[in-house]
Amino acid sequence: MPTLRRVLVPTDLSPAGNHAVAYAHAIVADGGTVHVLHVEESGHKASIERLRELIPEGATRKRVETRLEVVSEPGVPAAITAAAERLDVDVVCMGTRGRSGLPGVLLGSVAQAVVERCRRQVLLVPPQRAKS
Repeated sequence: MPTLRRVLVPTDLSPAGNHAVAYAHAIVADGGTVHVLHVEESGHKASIERLRELIPEGATRKRVETRLEVVSEPGVPAAITAAAERLDVDVVCMGTRGRSGLPGVLLGSVAQAVVERCRRQVLLVPPQRAKS
């Protein structure tokens, strides 16, 4: 298993996107860096504080550095793939909204586009299931 030292986790601030933030912190190696990215397409202004709230409490025990970034770009998949290259990440960890294995049907258009375009490995995290 490769050691993951730099992980990019884009979130649209939905429950699925936010779940991927916790997952990224779980898979990054001790002393590694998690880059949390939110891409704004329009006038919505997400604050860095809103992203900061997503950092799991255990991140400091692993000595994981978390870097937060909000960018305004019209093309979300292009912004994510550009950030992956610019930050030289080992993997892009992103949430999906679907519960099916059918490509593109419930995967989500942004996740599908990133998988198709990104030269880095992409780890897709399904939504959390309700505990019964």
